[in-house]
Amino acid sequence: MSDRQNSGGTTREMRMVSQLLGKHGPLERFLAVRRTPGDTWLSWEQIGYEIQERTGESFTREGIHRWALRFGIFGNTRKHDGPQLTTDYLNAIAAKGIDISALATTRN
Repeated sequence: MSDRQNSGGTTREMRMVSQLLGKHGPLERFLAVRRTPGDTWLSWEQIGYEIQERTGESFTREGIHRWALRFGIFGNTRKHDGPQLTTDYLNAIAAKGIDISALATTRN
């Protein structure tokens, strides 16, 4: 089975990062929380830095962005998006089965 042929559309690398994140994961929740518009929003570079701090592994912003897109996480959110865009984002995340309800205002 190739690296891209698995359930959920995740790659071996994505699954490895989820494991390395431990209590801070899984990767899809880690990314979704940090891209939620508002005070918890981070750029792709900032997310990469947080991943490196927690895992010791370095990844490019482009790679992290591709992971987010594979999970169905919007790639174009901004810190100061309005309430409707934030609601749309949260609904889309929930539709993908990523539960960030308890983490919407804080990051772990």
